[in-house]
Amino acid sequence: MNLHLFSTPGEPFLHDVLEVSQSLLGSQRNPVVLYLPAASVERHFIRETRAAFSGLAKVITIKVESHTSDKVRAAVARVNLLFIPGGNTYLLA
Repeated sequence: MNLHLFSTPGEPFLHDVLEVSQSLLGSQRNPVVLYLPAASVERHFIRETRAAFSGLAKVITIKVESHTSDKVRAAVARVNLLFIPGGNTYLLA
């Protein structure tokens, strides 16, 4: 497994994520990205994330505040890439 942590916020950040994602997912058949907006409470940016990955991968979203741990584990097991945006990467690092 490869782990890539990005910690630069803002629009250039998403450009960098998509660029690396293209290199990681380009050879995958029907790639799936798991979007985990764990720190976003009021707004999850799901539509924007799906639009950003459009043509590259299908995006599924897990909301840790409402999905069970079994659902989270099952989702993680079937994806090609886990996208946790924003300051959450600081927690992972």
